[in-house]
Amino acid sequence: MRVVIDALIATLAPVLYVIIFSLTTFFVAALIGMGLMGGKMSYCSGTGAEYPGGRTQCVNTWISEDNGVLRPRAWLKPYHHFDTLPDAILSLFMVGTLEYLELLQRSMDITDCDLSPQEDSSQHLAIFFVCYIIIGSLFVMNLFVGFIVDGFNLHKGSSNKDIIFNRLSRQIVDHRPRPKTLAWLAPSNAFSVWLEQFLNGVQFQVFSALCVVINVCFMLADHTDPSPEFTAIMDAQNLFFFIELGAELLAYLFAVGPGGLVDDLWKNFDMFVFLGTFIGYVSNNKDVTQFVKAFRLLRVVRLMIIIKKIRIILETLIKCIPQLANILVLLFLVYSMFAVIGVQAFSSTKYGKRLGPTANFDDWPSAMVTCFQIVVGDAWHDIMDDCGVQPPECTPVFDSELFPDYGYNGPAKSFGDCGSTVSTLYFMAFKLMCETIMLNLFSRII
Repeated sequence: MRVVIDALIATLAPVLYVIIFSLTTFFVAALIGMGLMGGKMSYCSGTGAEYPGGRTQCVNTWISEDNGVLRPRAWLKPYHHFDTLPDAILSLFMVGTLEYLELLQRSMDITDCDLSPQEDSSQHLAIFFVCYIIIGSLFVMNLFVGFIVDGFNLHKGSSNKDIIFNRLSRQIVDHRPRPKTLAWLAPSNAFSVWLEQFLNGVQFQVFSALCVVINVCFMLADHTDPSPEFTAIMDAQNLFFFIELGAELLAYLFAVGPGGLVDDLWKNFDMFVFLGTFIGYVSNNKDVTQFVKAFRLLRVVRLMIIIKKIRIILETLIKCIPQLANILVLLFLVYSMFAVIGVQAFSSTKYGKRLGPTANFDDWPSAMVTCFQIVVGDAWHDIMDDCGVQPPECTPVFDSELFPDYGYNGPAKSFGDCGSTVSTLYFMAFKLMCETIMLNLFSRII
C-alpha cells in the first residue's frame, strides 16, 4: 500500500505539466466558446416572446397551458452557459466528461444577444462541440491517463526491463512442477492413459463445447408462462446435460484420479456447478430450483474455458485480483474522504432535479453510493447543480425572524436547505481524482 501511495504521489510532478496543458486547452476553448455563444443562450420563461422576439418582449405575465396559472415572465440563463470564463470552463469540463447533450441542443438553437432561441438556427455550432470532444475529451484526457500510468511505472521502478522480468518470473512460478495431490491414487493403467488422451483431444472438446452451447440456447429460449410441452422439453434437456456433465467428471476421475481433479482449477469449477445443480434436483424446492438456475448459467463460463484465448484472459484477470487489493483499499479511502466532505457540505441541501432519495449526501452510506454514481456518470452535473442551489430557491436558515420572507414557520434552527458555493470545485476535484486518476490505475495494474 505504501509503495502504491508513494508512486501515486510521485506522479503528481509529471502530471502537473499535463494539467497545465489541459488548463491551457480549457482556457483557449472557453474563450472561443465565449466568442461564439457568450450572452446568447438566455431564454424567456414563458410564451409570448418567441423569435424574433426576445428580452424586450419577455415582460408582464403569461398563462401556463398545463394548469392555467398566471405566471410572470423572466429572462433566464440556463445552469451552464458561456457568458463568463468560469462558467465556460465548467461547461467545457462537462463536455469533456461527455455530458454534452443539453449544451449542444441549446447552442444549436441560439440566435443573438437578447433574442429568444429558435430551433436549429445555429447548427454550425455543433462543429465546436465535436472538435472539443475529439481534442479535449479523447486526446487530452487520454494524454492525462498516459502520463499517470508512465509516471506510476517509473516511480515504482517498473521500467520495460522490469516489466519483462516480472512477466518471466510469473511464468516460471505458474508453470513450475508442483507436487500432485493424492499422487499415490493416480491411475497408471493403459485404459486411464487412453481415456485421458481422449478427453483432452479435439473431438471431445468440441463435443463438450457443443453441449454447453446447446444448453445455453435452450436457457435463452425460456420465457414467462411456457406451455406444458415446452416445460417438458426444458426439463428433459436440463436433465440430459446435467447427466452429461456428471459423466464427463466421472470420466476425468477414472482418467486422472481424484488428485488430478483437485489440482485442476477448472475441473473444481465444473464440480461446483454439478453439485449446485444436484442440490436443486435433490431438494425439490421451488426457491432452491430458482437459485440453481444460476449454476446452470455458469456453464457459459465452461465454454469460455474451452476456448484457449478466452481462458488466458480469464486466468489473467484471476491472477490480477490480489494485486488490485491495494488499489481497492486506496480507492475506498479516497471515496470515504469525499463522502465525508459531501455529508458535511450537502447533508441538509434540499432535493432537486437529481438530488433525491436515490442520490444524496444524507449520511455516509448514501454518500458512498452517490460518489459511485458520480464516477459512472449518472447525471453528475445535475447533482452538482442541485448541491449548489442558492437563495431565493432555498432557505438560508430555518428561522422565521431572520428570514421572514421564505415561508418557514417552524421552530428556529441553525441551518437551512441551501447548497454550498464550492459544489463546483468539489465535483470537479472528485471527477479528476477518483475517475481520471484512481480508476485508471486499474488498467496499469492489469
